[in-house]
Amino acid sequence: MLKKNSPKVKDYKVKVRIRLSSYDHFLLDRVSGDIVGAITGAGGYIKGPIPLPVIRKRFDLLKSPFVHKNHFDQYEISLHRRIMDIIDPSQNILNTLQKLDIPAGVIADMKVIN
Repeated sequence: MLKKNSPKVKDYKVKVRIRLSSYDHFLLDRVSGDIVGAITGAGGYIKGPIPLPVIRKRFDLLKSPFVHKNHFDQYEISLHRRIMDIIDPSQNILNTLQKLDIPAGVIADMKVIN
């Protein structure tokens, strides 16, 4: 979350983008809150977490292949995603990010954007 004295959008030199994705949105919200707390505690500026659209995969499974050919079970898997931008991170902030414990159900990707 940007503060009042934070750098403007065009004033930064380097930006680190973190993409989080998980099938469990409660776990994803907890991890994104931990990241925001760690970065703001270390004195950094962060934009986000910004929720991205949910990717839903739907499957139809035939119940009985012989007798009831028109009966299906329907299943759905939802992939929840969040994105965060860290503006002008220092070495202290990057070390704090490396020390964070991310659970096994969350996929985290980091990119440096100039």
